[in-house]
Amino acid sequence: MSSNNLLLKGLPVSSGKATRRVLIAKPDDFRIPKRQDSFILVTEFTTPMQSMLISKSVGIVVEQGGIGSHSAIVAREFGIPCIVAKDTIKTLKKKVIISVDGTNGTIYG
Repeated sequence: MSSNNLLLKGLPVSSGKATRRVLIAKPDDFRIPKRQDSFILVTEFTTPMQSMLISKSVGIVVEQGGIGSHSAIVAREFGIPCIVAKDTIKTLKKKVIISVDGTNGTIYG
């Protein structure tokens, strides 16, 4: 379970809440690691090539984008939270459990 420590605050671009382990991926990564349960996708920005990753995620955190970005649009289509926040990849570590609030743009861990 994640703690109540505020890790990041960013731009909320798709509402909702989710708590899961972090999966850090590069924009050209599209393979889901073996034995990977659902996760929160953390990446610089999303691309159409990541459709399988996005479909298995319960939330998205990206470093670049806005309300009309690919990440935001796809997250709203899938009904999952999405936040745009700088320095996410440096701040969030692999396999750490975080909670994202896409309504308020907050990430707790």
